Amino acid sequence: MERRKFFSLEMCLPTTTFGIADSNPRIRQLYEVSYLGEEITSIVRTPRWMKVQALPGQMVNAEDFRDELNMDMHAGEIKFTISVASIEGAHGRKQWLEVGEIILDASVVSNSCDHRLHFHHPKWKSNLTY
Repeated sequence: MERRKFFSLEMCLPTTTFGIADSNPRIRQLYEVSYLGEEITSIVRTPRWMKVQALPGQMVNAEDFRDELNMDMHAGEIKFTISVASIEGAHGRKQWLEVGEIILDASVVSNSCDHRLHFHHPKWKSNLTY
């Protein structure tokens, strides 16, 4: 059986850290991605959830997740599927729709990334269409 590690921002940072920035710190909405290239954003439908998942059989169980992305541990590339959903069915199962993929084919080591990587967190919008 393949062992998988799950990472959650919720496990790493106290909710109060993001609570200072906005009113719903456990969820990051996807509207900024949905709005890309659109002139009229009021008609855009945004998914509630997005999932990025490695294809089966290419998992590496390493202590440091950066080692899991090292191309030396894989056969030349790592593929991830990108799926979105807005509907949650029975027992919390989401109805995922695959919309794309990410292919990593080279490793880059960077001390800068460890110290400067920043993820933008948009403000919460309550008027989105799902």
